[in-house]
Amino acid sequence: MSLKLSKPVLIAGVIVVVILGAWLPTGLNLLWDTLASPWAHSLRGEPTLTGRWQGRLTYAGIGQRPFTLEIRHDPVEGHNGKYYAKRGAFNGTAEMTDEEGHRMQFEISGASNRNGSVIKINLHDLNRKVSPRQQPLVVALKGVWHGQSLEVTGEYSMNVFNGVSNAWNSDWASGKVTGTLSKP
Repeated sequence: MSLKLSKPVLIAGVIVVVILGAWLPTGLNLLWDTLASPWAHSLRGEPTLTGRWQGRLTYAGIGQRPFTLEIRHDPVEGHNGKYYAKRGAFNGTAEMTDEEGHRMQFEISGASNRNGSVIKINLHDLNRKVSPRQQPLVVALKGVWHGQSLEVTGEYSMNVFNGVSNAWNSDWASGKVTGTLSKP
């Protein structure tokens, strides 16, 4: 007994196989990332770590500065199409005002564990202004995500930026940075 398929059934079968072949890697990648980085995906409308966060950073012994953080966890383009970064990695931007009122912009990179209780954020300044005055410099923050709030801590050191590099002296003040950020 042989099975004979009509032309429309055969064409429909080929179309289904092609669609599944094209979608399956992307769908599996999204499923895997949802399991590995649930903080980045809202399946039932719950808050995510991704998005815009605002608040103030408090520099011990100096004062407070407004701080804005944008965390992204989007698929990136690779050799074999789009994929999510592994191990809870994210990127984004940040903004902060310096002592002289100049808005400093940062590119960020970082990672989070599955539940957002251990977050590391690296800050790389993009437009630091030349200044003969000592300015506090923060290059990394640690964080804990609580759904509606993001608590960050770190350390600053006083630096003078000459347009090329930072000058630092161990006698200059340094201290802790703390802040609680929320979504606007």
